[in-house]
Amino acid sequence: MIESGFLYLGVIVGLAGLVAFLESSKSKFFKFVPGIVLIYFGGAILKTTGIIGSTETIDNTYGSVRDVLLPMLIFLMLLNCDLRKLVKLGPKMLIGYFAAAFSIMAGFVITFLLFQGFYAPNTSEAFGALAGSWTGGSANMVIIQGILEVPENIFGYALIMDTINYSTWVMI
Repeated sequence: MIESGFLYLGVIVGLAGLVAFLESSKSKFFKFVPGIVLIYFGGAILKTTGIIGSTETIDNTYGSVRDVLLPMLIFLMLLNCDLRKLVKLGPKMLIGYFAAAFSIMAGFVITFLLFQGFYAPNTSEAFGALAGSWTGGSANMVIIQGILEVPENIFGYALIMDTINYSTWVMI
């Protein structure tokens, strides 16, 4: 079992690198299953099977890396954003985005209210993080998880559901 923060980080980076390398081979497999899905499932399998342990060192490493890298990676993604093209798309695009974002959030709220008796405590926060993913991407989900302090065990389920839904939409 991996209990060292450094080894944990090495395994996660190695998993991402391996998937990126395999994806660059232009295999037909990656036309149906995006590499990010394999990274999510690989991490989930490592954690679920106990290969990656639950230690304070790993939690501290995860938190430190998330706090440092996530804002930097979001900034790097935004460097490709051309605001002039965004403005040219006009109000129709913005209305479409806000309608989609509102319907996603309303769907999560209604679903939670209908089935709240079946959910564990703090599930509403996980729904908030999941809604963040669907309105702004996985990076948004992780940021919201930190803000709402979603417990790792509940966030894991939300991440799996996000991955399954994302994979389904990408494969269709």
